[in-house]
Amino acid sequence: MKRISCSSIVLFLVFFATAQNSIAQHAGVKVTVTPRFVNAGQVQITKYVEKTVIIKNDSTSPAPVHVEISGPSSTQYALIGGPRTVLIAPGQRDTLVVRYTPTTVGQLFDSLIMIHDGDTSLLKNPIKEYIFGSGLAAPDTFPKPAVSVSSINFRNVPIGIKVERSFILKNISDSVHTLVGMIAAPGLPFAIDSGGAPYSLDSGKSQIVYVSFTPSTVGSFSDSILVQSNADSALRLIKVRLFGTGFIADTNHVSIKLLTRELNFGAIDTGKIDSLTFILTNVSDSNIKLAAQFQTPRAPFTLRGVSLFTRDSIAQNDSMVFTVIFRPTMPIAYTDSVVVLTNAYDTANQRVVIHLNGVGKRVATGAVAAGFLHNDPPTRVFPNPSKGLVQIDLGKDESIRQIVVVDVRGNVIFLKFLDQTERALRSASLDLTSAPAGVYFIELLGTAAMQVARLNVLR
Repeated sequence: MKRISCSSIVLFLVFFATAQNSIAQHAGVKVTVTPRFVNAGQVQITKYVEKTVIIKNDSTSPAPVHVEISGPSSTQYALIGGPRTVLIAPGQRDTLVVRYTPTTVGQLFDSLIMIHDGDTSLLKNPIKEYIFGSGLAAPDTFPKPAVSVSSINFRNVPIGIKVERSFILKNISDSVHTLVGMIAAPGLPFAIDSGGAPYSLDSGKSQIVYVSFTPSTVGSFSDSILVQSNADSALRLIKVRLFGTGFIADTNHVSIKLLTRELNFGAIDTGKIDSLTFILTNVSDSNIKLAAQFQTPRAPFTLRGVSLFTRDSIAQNDSMVFTVIFRPTMPIAYTDSVVVLTNAYDTANQRVVIHLNGVGKRVATGAVAAGFLHNDPPTRVFPNPSKGLVQIDLGKDESIRQIVVVDVRGNVIFLKFLDQTERALRSASLDLTSAPAGVYFIELLGTAAMQVARLNVLR
């Protein structure tokens, strides 16, 4: 039998006593971590933010607590001082600093891991401290131009007839720098009618450029408008390509333009009213006025404005706005059309069909379907004439949600949805200072009716 020495027995007793004493000290040791997650917020790329995390030995036990700290794993987050093990005495704390330096746009999640020898019945082990933040794109260092179209196709135009189109140039940058530059005009038979002078646009501002095509010979033509600016090298020169074909036609007839050939009302509660518009424009250089006859739709569609329209009533470069009312009486789908017979030179526009679509929606039990054409006074726009800054009295129709501004050529140049303040005050403001001088139609669109006002813009 092997004999155990006295020294071995003494060492075992000392180890046992130390172990018993250690267990007693760690029981009840409370570790707290604040905050329980780190929100670094939104930070621009190339910048950084630092957040602190506090680890505390929040107990009256005489035993210190050991905490082993590791993470985070992403290079965009950093633990200042790196991973480490800390010894925290009772009542004391240790402060960690986490730095977030985003290099990509978007949200990023990560975590710190803390392993401790405190009482796991009071706080789980290991502790996972979640970190999240969002990277934002750095602000633009240059102004940034954008055009609404990359090309304009005038298609077939008779010799000697002028057809006009437009595009919008806008500074879409959040830079404090103003977008300035020149618009280089194309060669004949294309031309810039307005908006082509040297321009200056602050952030968010825009201007309309009107371009025309007037062929003098038969054939296909192409060219480009060059938009030059002080943007960075990639956007310093933007091309808007132009295409058109000249052909021989009977100049004793007129040319027309129709902004839309389909009106889709969507789903409307039975008994309520919605309204949409279409614009008929005489875009010809001929002195003969545009003549038209209408084949009106059946109920629940109603064509308004025809009573104001007589044969030969639209002169050169003038327009007429027509309104279609939809008032469903049954919860079914409706389809119909407005047929416009004109004296246009081309057969495709001598009989124009505008398709109408809408769906009646069943009114919930207990609800009252009340739709009507309101009897408010005509829409008040002031000042009128104006230099571009106008105020609109919205009247009593609380269903109005949208304002549309069109020029005499039928081009939509401004679109605005009313915010809550404007709807509450029954008043809205428009900024048409970038629009050329001329006559514009302001449309107030709602579910009860539509109002149209005429505005003269001076320069």
